[in-house]
Amino acid sequence: MSHREDSKQHDNPRATSLSNEAIDVSVVLPCLNEEQTVASCIRKARRWFEAANLHGEVIVVDNGSTDRSREEAIGAGARVVDESQRGYGSAHRRGFAEAQGNVIVMADADDTYDLSDLSPLVEPLSHGCDMVVGNRLRTLSPGAMTWSHRFIGRRRLPPFWACSPAPVSGIASAVCAPLHGRPMSEWT
Repeated sequence: MSHREDSKQHDNPRATSLSNEAIDVSVVLPCLNEEQTVASCIRKARRWFEAANLHGEVIVVDNGSTDRSREEAIGAGARVVDESQRGYGSAHRRGFAEAQGNVIVMADADDTYDLSDLSPLVEPLSHGCDMVVGNRLRTLSPGAMTWSHRFIGRRRLPPFWACSPAPVSGIASAVCAPLHGRPMSEWT
């Protein structure tokens, strides 16, 4: 870990757990130059934690932003960590490794996911589901997703999605899954 990562790894002390209470839900938001939207995402998730009476955390994984994304995220109450390895997958892996919650919700910091009510996404986990995939295509704003991702990318899903009993939308989805106390190395 570089000195920059080490010194900025946990930039928001107020966002870390203030008690020994277990964290129920971690929301992981990869971020690259999202200063216009990241704070809104964080505030929505934090309001949902409160409304749902859950102890939660929002982790913003800064993937090399050159704008004020970091400052906006800290100001909104997120814990910001750096990931120097560029890429969406690298940012998610770092966020998952940092997450302390029993459940991880992954979304984007561009405010295209409705983080104001995560109950429909998280609720099925309490009924025995191992993973839940949400669909945001019905609520997408015009221009929020390129035509190729909306109409081609989602049709070319990985083979393991073919086994899913529910329709999924690949890259247009938010996913949450319980960790059951297992380290990330055991997820596969």
